[in-house]
Amino acid sequence: MIKARHLNTHRALYKDSRADEIGLFLKISREAQRLGIKFPEDRNSRIEKVLLPYQLKALRKDKLKMIRDCYKVAENYIEYFMLTALSEWQKRWMIRK
Repeated sequence: MIKARHLNTHRALYKDSRADEIGLFLKISREAQRLGIKFPEDRNSRIEKVLLPYQLKALRKDKLKMIRDCYKVAENYIEYFMLTALSEWQKRWMIRK
């Protein structure tokens, strides 16, 4: 159980295409602004410069929710592990007596 938790925690791969898309848009628009290039806004794009602050806020809110959910799951794993370890310790201690 500890090995599985360790592998999941340290080797987990999380892809977030929405964050990647917003991040790429931000990088391109900042570089275009820095170089003095007028950045063409594609009306078919899901991201528009006017909506960007709201999309970033929604993305951050979703990330915080995910972190809170992961924290709750981790707490459940810890509680289960501690209860299992305690019951095993009690069984072994009672056998020795």
